[in-house]
Amino acid sequence: MEAIKALVAVGHPKAFDCVEHLLQDNNVRVREWAKSTLIDLMKGDRAGVERLLKHDDSSLRMTYVGGLEDEEVLARVARDDPDKGVRLGALSKVKDVKVLVERARLDPDESVRLFAVKRLMYREGAGLPDPHMALACELRLLLLDPVVVKAVGELNMIYSFSEDKRPYGDHYRQGRIIVEKVDVVITDSHGKPVSQRHWQPAYDPKSKETFFFPEGKGAGKDRRYGVDVDITPVIRDVLASMSTETLKEIAQKGLTVRAATEAARLLQTKQ
Repeated sequence: MEAIKALVAVGHPKAFDCVEHLLQDNNVRVREWAKSTLIDLMKGDRAGVERLLKHDDSSLRMTYVGGLEDEEVLARVARDDPDKGVRLGALSKVKDVKVLVERARLDPDESVRLFAVKRLMYREGAGLPDPHMALACELRLLLLDPVVVKAVGELNMIYSFSEDKRPYGDHYRQGRIIVEKVDVVITDSHGKPVSQRHWQPAYDPKSKETFFFPEGKGAGKDRRYGVDVDITPVIRDVLASMSTETLKEIAQKGLTVRAATEAARLLQTKQ
């Protein structure tokens, strides 16, 4: 180990190969030192960067990506790395919207496509709580699908989450009733609605409720009525006007499993 460190210190041509061998060491600290040292050795060296990007050890590539700031190299890793974890690491740092859109449409792994869409939505200011962000990302990915765009043009989506709040109680016991609501509106390039859906729990805001709390323990309590959203009807609305050939293509190559499944079901009804 000390001999290898000495080679590194003097910039010996064999330093890279010697340090690389330590990636297989049983000691975790040695392996981590080897990763950081290899990356330091190759900084500013185009040939070295190529060697790192093509290295068989995905954890080394991941460590390298963690310190990257070069947008061009990050975009390349996001496109070309065979390991989805490394691609995700690169996408988490990519700022170029075009790259995010491209990977949302073209990455072979659905989890990576959804992550790229999530990055896009955060950049656009969407601040939805979970699980609504995940559902909105899935719908956005459907709208980005090149097959969908070719069939119906660019579609726009508004996914809004809101809460109706009203106080309850008396002077001694006070709290709030919170009712969640979700609205999804998808329009075409002319502003014409393609899908309009609304969800809220089966609750009448005008109804009176009685809350029983032990003495002194009721203050500040909330009763929340959550909303369960099924985006399947929205997907069906988007796919409804598409031709049999387009549905076949989405069923085979859809960017999300749910979109592919619904396309296949619509095909069955048309046959």
